[in-house]
Parts: sequence; structure tokens; C-alpha cells
Amino acid sequence: MPTPSSTVYDEELFILNYASRLFMAITNKKTFLRTVLETFADFGKSLRVGILLLDSTSGELTPGGLYSHGIFSSPLPAIPDGIKKILDSHEIQEFPLADGPFPLPVIPGSLSSTSERCLCIPIAQASNNIHALITLAIHAGELDFEALQRLRVISSVCALSLENMRLFEMAIFDGLTGVHVRRYFEIKAKEELAKMQRNPYEMGIILMDIDGFKTINDQFGHVAGDKVLMEFALRISGEIRKDIDIVCRYGGDEFVVLLPQTSSEQTKNVANRILAAVHRKHYSALPADRDVSISAGAMTIGPGENITTQELVHRVDQLLYAGKQSGGNKVICMEEKNSRPL
Repeated sequence: MPTPSSTVYDEELFILNYASRLFMAITNKKTFLRTVLETFADFGKSLRVGILLLDSTSGELTPGGLYSHGIFSSPLPAIPDGIKKILDSHEIQEFPLADGPFPLPVIPGSLSSTSERCLCIPIAQASNNIHALITLAIHAGELDFEALQRLRVISSVCALSLENMRLFEMAIFDGLTGVHVRRYFEIKAKEELAKMQRNPYEMGIILMDIDGFKTINDQFGHVAGDKVLMEFALRISGEIRKDIDIVCRYGGDEFVVLLPQTSSEQTKNVANRILAAVHRKHYSALPADRDVSISAGAMTIGPGENITTQELVHRVDQLLYAGKQSGGNKVICMEEKNSRPL
């Protein structure tokens, strides 16, 4: 007959295995945070769970999400000044619950009009690398030692998963511009091309670069050139569908946008919006009278077409080159399925 201690040990192993499989399989940060909050809500018997993420650069805590009564949201509560000390302690601590929808602890200077408590769980690795702080709204005395131990196990797995997420993001995001890297584009393009063999939809692609970018570097320096690239990436990202379209830095000042389930006319419209966004206002690193323009190639492929990622890029690159040869500051489009100009 199993002893109480062995039963607890087996339960902890089950939770560790459950959390490991759950967290490690997720690479999308928003999905990961939601799953983490749901898991802590389940095992912490809480209807409101929040997560504060530690910015490794500034050392400040920022809201990462709130799970309240089954709904995930991203509020921006005011973070009490003294909360960082709780994180630095590396210990699970319980405090009075501050007023407001986001569960935060009462610290000196805060007010509370509720009898609920706030359980604070630092998310840190054994190496003392701190990643986040989980906060749960609970009732006093609701969680016993075994429940707290389960939360400790989950927090350990969560810390490792957050570190893996950080390393994954470093691998797929460009450190300068914040958009995806070329390798990520190649993977996603291959995936979308495979999907198109099974589903009847079109896909657009836009390849672009900045006209005379070398001149910008030569005249104003590479620091200014880097700032232009950062602003350019932001303007591209502002003209595409979030969480659907994919923008990547293909190399140097060359960027590529992948547009799943997008017609030729829609692809052309997106390309022209990006072209216009480039001129919307001057770039902060350049003089006000220094204009920036781009050349772009845009095309669409239809369902069932047998084409590799390399061939796709080669064809749209030819359109980009045609734009350059004709003076730049324009989009050259082609409806690939009929091999004729739009």
C-alpha cells in the first residue's frame, strides 16, 4: 500500500511531466503565457491569475497577461514600486490583495478593501535567473503545503520554458529590427506552400529593399543606417495583418513579406501601402529633407502550383530587380499563375 509521502511524490512527478509536455511544446509567446496562467489557475484554485515579466534590459516588471474568470486579457496596471523585492526573494509569499482586477500584493502605500489574499510566486531557475512573477488571487488558508509544493514544481518548469522561449526568440527574430529572420521565412514559406497543395487558396509575397541604402550609410553613418532599418521594419509591420502575415529581414536592407490566403489584388494593395508608408514622414536619423524610397517586387501564386521556396524567391527577386532598373521608388507586380503583368 503506498504511503502518503510516496503518493505526494508520484503526484509531483505527474505534475512535472504534465507541465513539461505542455509548456515545452509551445513556441508562440502569447499562447504560452495563456497556458501558464490557466495552469496556475487550475492548480492554485484561483479565478484571477496575473503574470509580470522581467525586462532583462531595464530590470523592470511589465504586465504579461491576466487570466480572469476564464478570459485572457492584457491590461496595463500600475506596478507598485516595492514589488521587485518580492521577486528578488525567490520565495513564494502571501500578502493582502490590493484593489483592482489585476491581482497585486498590498505593499506599504497600497490600499485594500478585500479579504482576499495575493499569492506571489517568483519564476526563477536554479541559477537564480529571474524571469517573471505569478500573482494569484486566493482566499486565506485555501492552499495547504502540498498545494504550494505543486505550484513550486510548476514554477520550476515554467522558468525553464521561459528561458527556452527567450532562446527561441533570439533564433527567429532579427536583433536589430525585431522582425523575423531569413531562416524563419524559409520554414514558413515551405509550410504555406505545402498547405496550398491541399487547400484552394492563393498566397502573396513581396520582396523589397531601400533605394540607395549604401549612400545613407556612407553619408550619415552606420548608426543612422541601422535606425532607418528599424523604422522601416516598423512601417512594414504596420501595413500587414498581425499574427497572419509574416515579415522577415531577408538580408541587409532587403525585407520579405509572406501573405497567406491573399489574392493578387490584395497583394498589390499591401505592397502599395508599404510604398506609401515609407514616405509618410521623415526618418528620425536623417535630415528632414532626406527622402527615403523603396523598390519592391510582388507576386501571387495559386493553389496547387508546384514551386519551391527558392524558385518563389528567385521570381519575386526578378521583379524587384526590374523595379530597380526602372528608377526605383515603385512596386513591380505579376500575377504568377497566368505569368502576365498585373
